[in-house]
Amino acid sequence: MMEVWKYILTDAEGTEIEMPKGAKIIHFDTQHGMPCIWVLVDPKAPKEIRKFKVYGTGHEITDKIISHIGKVLIAEGNLVFHAFEIQTEVKT
Repeated sequence: MMEVWKYILTDAEGTEIEMPKGAKIIHFDTQHGMPCIWVLVDPKAPKEIRKFKVYGTGHEITDKIISHIGKVLIAEGNLVFHAFEIQTEVKT
């Protein structure tokens, strides 16, 4: 059985989220002024850590990008922010 879960992208330095393996990002938007992703998950799947970060248009991207999630327009379309899944640091 699949479910849709929401996660808030809270940290400017990137948000690490524990979610079920194989989770598929289906939407990126704001809700109550907070950037959020909605994810299709199998709640019974084992968990993994994934990392996401939001960048404004024109900002330097310093992370290794895995995929572009989507964009949101705020301030009546005057600001555009892009969400990316980024590579997590490998801990040894």
